[in-house]
Amino acid sequence: MSRTPKILVGFLLLAALAAITYIEAESMGGTPVWLRFLGRFHPVVLHLPIGLFAGVVLLEVAALTRVIERKADIIRLLVLASFLSASVAATSGALLSWEGGYNEEMLANHKWSGLAICALFAILYISLSARSVARPSPVYWSVFVASVATLGWAGHQGGSLTHGSTFLTEHMPFKSRPVEVALGPDAPIFDTHISPLLRDYCVQCHGPEKVKGELRMDSFEGLKAGGVSGAAMLAGDSAHSRFIQSMLLPNDHADRMPPVGKPQPKPDELALLRWWIDQGADPDAKLADLRVTPAVAHMFIRADSLEILPRSEIEPRIAALASHKSRSVSFIAKDDPRLRVSLRQATDADVEALLPLKNNLIRLDLARSAITDRSARAIGQMLNLQSLHLEHTGVTDQGIEALTGLGSLEFLNLYGTAITDASIVHLRRLSSLRRVFLWQTGVTQEAAASLERALYPELEADRFRQQIEDLVQASDRLKVAVVGGFPTLVDPELPEDGGFNISDFMRNFHRGDDSLASRARIGDAEDEELDVLLRNYQDLATAQPPRGDPDSWREKTTSLIQATEALIAHTPDALMRYTNALNCQACHDKHR
Repeated sequence: MSRTPKILVGFLLLAALAAITYIEAESMGGTPVWLRFLGRFHPVVLHLPIGLFAGVVLLEVAALTRVIERKADIIRLLVLASFLSASVAATSGALLSWEGGYNEEMLANHKWSGLAICALFAILYISLSARSVARPSPVYWSVFVASVATLGWAGHQGGSLTHGSTFLTEHMPFKSRPVEVALGPDAPIFDTHISPLLRDYCVQCHGPEKVKGELRMDSFEGLKAGGVSGAAMLAGDSAHSRFIQSMLLPNDHADRMPPVGKPQPKPDELALLRWWIDQGADPDAKLADLRVTPAVAHMFIRADSLEILPRSEIEPRIAALASHKSRSVSFIAKDDPRLRVSLRQATDADVEALLPLKNNLIRLDLARSAITDRSARAIGQMLNLQSLHLEHTGVTDQGIEALTGLGSLEFLNLYGTAITDASIVHLRRLSSLRRVFLWQTGVTQEAAASLERALYPELEADRFRQQIEDLVQASDRLKVAVVGGFPTLVDPELPEDGGFNISDFMRNFHRGDDSLASRARIGDAEDEELDVLLRNYQDLATAQPPRGDPDSWREKTTSLIQATEALIAHTPDALMRYTNALNCQACHDKHR
């Protein structure tokens, strides 16, 4: 093709791009589905012209610095490829803009800067097609510099559309920053807790630069006004608030917000949003004006922790402790600086003597010791504790109140103590608590149930249930029924016992002197290991025995379950009960 037709084709293509850029979606009575599909390719192709033109810049700089000779033919080819790919990117970008939801001024700047890049690349190619390709003219260099500048400007506008106008300069080292006003305890909950969540998860698509669905969530007024789908929030009714409903949809749902791939709110953050709406969604309400429920109480407590110290620093502190015949202090693993301590005949003074180790203490066993609430005040400083045994001690409700700062505590045994329902309000604040024993205490069944409801991660469990239902449906779709005169070779159904394999269980937990069951029988198993053993015994109880009476199977497995629970609770007769329940020969005689 001669030079004139090439130039004509180029200008016709630029005219078509300008027309597409100028057309608005409303003038077409809506965007056809196939055009919307093509528009979604804009993020995929927009980096291609940038990379190609970066090659041109690299070759020109290398030639100017005489690192290599100027490769005129290669440069011309790269400029042509840059023009064609930029045209594709500009076209798909214009189609994507028809979906709406963008800041109009910023969108216009981005669209026309993209069109300008195409025009500049076309002029570059025309100037390189002249005879003096080895020594480009001043016009070429002027357009070359303008292309680099325009490409950077267009990229900045695109990033601002997607991430906000301050995305590029937000972390500029020498940028002067406005003085932030500290939000104290008397500030509105919307400013201290709700607005930051909306900014983290919603404002990127529903803010001043990008307004999807005509909904803005960067202010209370915008949230209250709603968008094209109506009200986004119903004060006092989170269950029917649209933006909450969209956050609870399955990940693969088209209306899921934030979309998959974007940062997702945590279950406790969702609970906080729902709580604020159910409390009336008042933008001026302070914490004292609202009723704090157990589900969100931990969001208003600062959970402190201590820096774990290296072994070289903690070992001298262990050596400095006075000898105690019933004290056991050990590291939980060979290369782990964290500690577990067992102090069975301790006094309050013995517990206070452990405070130099508080940074590294994660497991503390004080069962059946002579400690009182005075020790609880010392334990309350051991902020990294994860497991705490206080069964059969003198701790009361007052001592439990001193433990409410233990934000990492997961296991707590209060079996046989004098605590009452008054302790429940304090236990609710232990947000990490997953296992608590209240047998033979003054806590009523109703109060224990309320504690379970407060600690149970309901939102997360709902999501797991939904995922399980989705997996079951997907499994049903995979089932195949072949009808014919052939014998059945494969049964697509799972075994009635849910797939639990008794032989695998025996091999993994009961076989050998070093098995978990053998170590549990002599009291050498950790609580976490006993939890695993308990769950497997519960599965074993639901399995179908190889032979024998199902009632006998149920009786024997129930004894194992109850004995293991006693081990976890450290009841006085636990080892004897477990040894009696672990009668392998009696079980084999009837069921093997």
